[in-house]
Amino acid sequence: MVLVLVVGCGSKAIDEVPRCAPAAGPELVVTTTDYAVGALATVDLETGCVSDRLSSRLGGDAIAVVTDDLVAVVLRSDGDVIRLYEPGAWDEPIHEIAVEAGSIIHDVAIVEDRLFATPYERPEIDVYDLVSETWLTGIDLSDHADSDGIPEADRIQKSDDGLLVALQRLNRNDDWSAEQGLLLTLDPTLLEVSTDVAVGPNPKVFGDRVLTGVYGELDGALSGLDGEIYLTEADEGFDFALHGERDGLEVLAGSAMDGEARIRCFDGIWTDGQQSDAWVSDLVMIGGGHAILATRSGWHPDANPGLLTLDVATCEFVGDPVELALEPYSLALVE
Repeated sequence: MVLVLVVGCGSKAIDEVPRCAPAAGPELVVTTTDYAVGALATVDLETGCVSDRLSSRLGGDAIAVVTDDLVAVVLRSDGDVIRLYEPGAWDEPIHEIAVEAGSIIHDVAIVEDRLFATPYERPEIDVYDLVSETWLTGIDLSDHADSDGIPEADRIQKSDDGLLVALQRLNRNDDWSAEQGLLLTLDPTLLEVSTDVAVGPNPKVFGDRVLTGVYGELDGALSGLDGEIYLTEADEGFDFALHGERDGLEVLAGSAMDGEARIRCFDGIWTDGQQSDAWVSDLVMIGGGHAILATRSGWHPDANPGLLTLDVATCEFVGDPVELALEPYSLALVE
């Protein structure tokens, strides 16, 4: 596997849309955006070949998620659609599922023939039957909402006990202040909440790690599902936003108060990484001791956005960045 990405497969001129041969190995799926329009791109991680602007129907803040061997592309604030693709077949989705307008879906997961989605703007988990192609009665989260009645369901993932979902519980009636966060375990068969565990404010779940903390305040931490704290924002001096783990290696990314990216890597011990003017919007661990980071110009117009390869052992960027027609936003790894 070629782990250092290189720009590949032709010009990015507006009248040319390069296409790569189907990937024989792992492939990175990227949603890109300028917040007005969005597009889909892929990167073959063995050859470095880039296929840009595969779809221009993504809206301003679409996300990509790999679940149950499918790639979900979720159109959010201006689309309200979930598209499911078979990897490598990007011309048309195998399912295009309309969701309630204004839902702002934050994540999806597929268990057997059911798709579960987390609408940030409603107090429930949406459940869609992929066989009958109908919405089922969702999982009611009203009893777990904060004071404004909406629990702000965020990331959802499979667990040994069913599905694990983070509730950020931000009180919209009090300037979006953070109340006690919750992690819920959902039964995907009975469609009900099995257990709930209190965690810190504004949680995000990444595998067996939880990030907490409100943006702009050094109040959060990186912890385990059991509550064990590994790093705190107060000690590290920046807001935690993203985490990845693979083969015993970990990457933590976030931003300082001036908007610059901060990175920490774990390979037996935690190591400070390079600082960057670009904002890290997403990351994936790709194996071989490397991670790919999606970086955006953010508050720094002179930053160079693109896809960067990180060597986790040294916590340094390696190789050349991959530049796309629009700045990268969300990443999904197909293996």
